Amino acid sequence: MKAYSINGAIIMMGIITLTNCRTTKNEVTTGWTYNEPEISGFETSPVKQKKLSKRAALYFKDMLLIEGGTFNMGRVSNIITTIDDTTLLESDIPRRVTVVSFYLCNHEVTNAEYREFVNWVRDSIALWLLAKTDPSFYLSEGSKMLNWKRITEIYTEKNHEVLQEMYMPENERFYKKKMFDTKRFNYTFNNGLYIDSICIYPDTLCWINDFTYGYNEPLVKSYFWHPAYNNYPVVGVSWNQANAYCHWRTERLNNTILESSNLIENLYPSFRLPTEAEWEYAAIGMDENKKKESAEYISSANIFPWKEKNLTDKKGHFYANFGPIIDRNGYWVKPFSEGIVDKNHKESYVYTSPIKSFPANGFKLYDMAGNVAEWMLDFPKMTWEEDMGYRPFRGNVFSVIGSNDSTNIATTNKDSSDINNGRFISNNSNDEFEKDTLTSLFKVNTDDDLHAAMTKILRRRNYYDPASFPDTCIENYRQWLIPKAYGEIHNAKVLESNIFPRTVKGGSWADGPIYVECGSRTVFSENKSSCRIGFRVAMLRAGLPVKKK
Repeated sequence: MKAYSINGAIIMMGIITLTNCRTTKNEVTTGWTYNEPEISGFETSPVKQKKLSKRAALYFKDMLLIEGGTFNMGRVSNIITTIDDTTLLESDIPRRVTVVSFYLCNHEVTNAEYREFVNWVRDSIALWLLAKTDPSFYLSEGSKMLNWKRITEIYTEKNHEVLQEMYMPENERFYKKKMFDTKRFNYTFNNGLYIDSICIYPDTLCWINDFTYGYNEPLVKSYFWHPAYNNYPVVGVSWNQANAYCHWRTERLNNTILESSNLIENLYPSFRLPTEAEWEYAAIGMDENKKKESAEYISSANIFPWKEKNLTDKKGHFYANFGPIIDRNGYWVKPFSEGIVDKNHKESYVYTSPIKSFPANGFKLYDMAGNVAEWMLDFPKMTWEEDMGYRPFRGNVFSVIGSNDSTNIATTNKDSSDINNGRFISNNSNDEFEKDTLTSLFKVNTDDDLHAAMTKILRRRNYYDPASFPDTCIENYRQWLIPKAYGEIHNAKVLESNIFPRTVKGGSWADGPIYVECGSRTVFSENKSSCRIGFRVAMLRAGLPVKKK
């Protein structure tokens, strides 16, 4: 289906060349002669990455460099979750974490940008079907590379019969209109663990699935494809589909670079979803106060992506497109989202708004609160104690399987949801043991009552003394421990109700103020979609730190 293919190992070689440069011709330690093509061809000379061509730059457009740093992650206002909050996680103790420099798109992926992906997949399927009967649709004889220069010849009348399977059967068409069968728009790619095939067309029915009694049929029919919504954020895209888009965009960027330079040294790292720590750090937008690197500054970061704790500016205009606010008397203070499109024009939004309609934050990133919530790369963490302070992320991790002997350890790449995560399993079945980790023995679950939850929390904090529990421990920590235990029981119920959960940040046009706080976390099943959720793309910055001016 693809016109070009890039081997992951080759990409890594390019990165190594960029980050491990040498200027010397001979390596004293090994005796190898570098930079001699007739001997080994091993290049260690400094490589200056060429400026992106206009065509390649389109795939990197609006990516902003976010200089890494340290901040207090998880700061929120007084969040009180209820039984109705089936996606919102109870807040936890803020913790100081560090992120390295990375790139982040200044806006959420739009309908127009995602439609380019859909159309590319559609056309690649058509070219592949035509090439099966007419080899001239390959680049050359014996090649399996599709000839994209013949794209204008795809949907001609003479190819109608060959492409028939791409269209809806006649008995399923509306008014007998010829329509593509979007269920066949599958994108096949290597996700790093296995070959995956994803149907990438958005779920346009999400508008009525999420709001059953709302008259949202016009949005079902037109939101994704109509030009009027080109600059609106795409919705109805699952976490899996968002990752497929990131892979496709990486392929398009790097293949375009190879076409113009033919140098693997010029390749870029992969596009991906941002981690929760990266996103929250970027949402706070601390660039204006970079010189203030004291602990006092780190602990006084913004609750929202804007400086003030208020939701409106001095003119009463809201800073973001988020959902209704109801006061204690049930009065609707903010029935619909509203904001300022420009200085002279005031606009109200009932649903999503065009990207960049509201003011950017300190990093010049738009819609980090409201409009649509955004998929994160991470699995949701139950508690901050599962974090590491340096580049915290919960995703694919290494489980260690082997014997007690440190000289005989076998490692395997396991997903963090796997039951073996964090276990050491001996080759000798009589000597099997389990490492005591937060993700196993002391994990609060939905079967725990208050007493059991408190016991697990104290045990994993090394505060539990069996001889004095519960009298001493409970009394000493009651004020902190009881709400903490209730919160973890709530979180367990939320995670249990969302199969294969992924973290979602930023809140949407339909969510209240609590959801749009930088530190708030919600979860959603990775294989489901919603009219409230979209995404933006990130990329790791490879190489040296940002140069100080």
